[in-house]
Amino acid sequence: MESVLKELISFRGSAEPGVAYGIKMVQAAKDFLKIRDLKKADLYVIAETSRCLPDAIEFLTGCTVGNGRLLIKDYSKMAASFIDLGTKRAVRVMIIPEFQRKDVAHSKRSVSLRQRRKFGEITTHHARHALEILKIPSKELLRVQKIKLTEPVPPMRPPTKIVFCEKCGESIREEKARVRDGEILCLVCAGEEKPYFKPKYL
Repeated sequence: MESVLKELISFRGSAEPGVAYGIKMVQAAKDFLKIRDLKKADLYVIAETSRCLPDAIEFLTGCTVGNGRLLIKDYSKMAASFIDLGTKRAVRVMIIPEFQRKDVAHSKRSVSLRQRRKFGEITTHHARHALEILKIPSKELLRVQKIKLTEPVPPMRPPTKIVFCEKCGESIREEKARVRDGEILCLVCAGEEKPYFKPKYL
């Protein structure tokens, strides 16, 4: 598992405890669902945090936000559900609360180092803790629970037609376009979304 962590550090640029949790959780789900090759499995994953954990899931399973096989429901919980679409079996893997309570000291130390702007020490602290997590037996760290989804897994997105906004001229997927007064518009030009930037002219 340490070699996997090194590969993940290369992939994302740093080691975080959440990445180590993710490695353990993916392995637990793989074992429970009896999956031989994660990247060949018909797998769908729901991550309950947007921090760190999804990076490990994407790297190890090939389920990504971009390919529609990873959904992020940001409850700020260190948990994820893994659904084998072939067998219809599903499992939720979470960090045992008792372990997380004991692990609060790590978080407090991280906050303290950040407040004192000791960023080099934070990196070392996180890397050391991530290695410690990998050595913890899964039964002491994780709770694995069979689940049944209360909402259907969304269908995999098929290739879609590209159209062009008649106001800004930029391309968009057809299902994201809006028609206003006979014009095809993107969400921003149609007024459904506020732009997140303002042009800065040099």
